[in-house]
Amino acid sequence: MKVYHVHLLLLVIAVSSTVEWIEALITECSDRFNDLAFADPASCSSFYACQRGKAIRRECSNGLYFDPKIQTCNLPGLIKCFNGDRGGAILEGEIKAADPTTTPTPYTIKPIADPVVNTTTFAPTTAAPNLRDVVQAPSAPSAPSAPSAPSAPSAPPAPSIVIESAGRIAVLRSSRDCRGIEDGEFLADPRHCRRFYTCRRNRVRRHNCPANEWFDRESKTCQNRDEVLNCPSQRN
Repeated sequence: MKVYHVHLLLLVIAVSSTVEWIEALITECSDRFNDLAFADPASCSSFYACQRGKAIRRECSNGLYFDPKIQTCNLPGLIKCFNGDRGGAILEGEIKAADPTTTPTPYTIKPIADPVVNTTTFAPTTAAPNLRDVVQAPSAPSAPSAPSAPSAPSAPPAPSIVIESAGRIAVLRSSRDCRGIEDGEFLADPRHCRRFYTCRRNRVRRHNCPANEWFDRESKTCQNRDEVLNCPSQRN
């Protein structure tokens, strides 16, 4: 319970001191011209600027602290501030630093002198060079080999359609035999005398002759099986 009262008392003191500081800041801004800046007692990166007799709170860019000596934001390493504590009176010290009759001393960087390089001169030697140190001349590049002649393209495989003799039709060997052949072309069956095929839109269509008839490869019609002599399989 005592700790709670102590924290409450510290909070009241902090609020009252902040209110007094803001009232004093407003009084200073009313007597000063515009753009005069004062550090924020609660933050190192914020400050108050006087504009038309009022104190306007502003924030420095990310990673910078407000420097009351030069009245602008600066690097944190060049400013003595920790959580708003700048180790001195905020108003009085800043008013003196912002006095227009005094000019703040600019921060200068001293140039770094160029390092002195000691040079040593050696007398030329007349001794013969060691054979191991002699660089051999590069060998001449070998002539490029002549390009080999391109190989002739291999001939496409022969189609599977077999023409037995002049005047006779082809024998079907594959379902792809009708590709590239006109519609209505006849193909004989290599195993059955009764069957035959026709080509329709690059596809093979199967047909069967009536009973006791075989497909005649010369006339391209179904004939009596006893009259058909051009079917090697000799079976239905």
